[in-house]
Amino acid sequence: MPHREQKHLDELQKSLDQSNITNKIITGDFNCPDINWNTHTANGPDRDIQQGLVDTMSANNFTQIHNKPTREDNLLDLVFVPL
Repeated sequence: MPHREQKHLDELQKSLDQSNITNKIITGDFNCPDINWNTHTANGPDRDIQQGLVDTMSANNFTQIHNKPTREDNLLDLVFVPL
């Protein structure tokens, strides 16, 4: 989600809906520095999009497991695994 737009969340959900693979791991540089993964909340200027990522992954039974900052104090590279 380098540009953090709704269309990227829509494409992610579409991919999740179309996949028939039961064991999925989703990783990448989501570039969403304003998410607190301990509380599953987002802040910042594009809060709705970043919170949308949290909500999308939660609704699809994924949890984010990476917890070390990847650039300065920001956690940008994320690893989602099924609950």
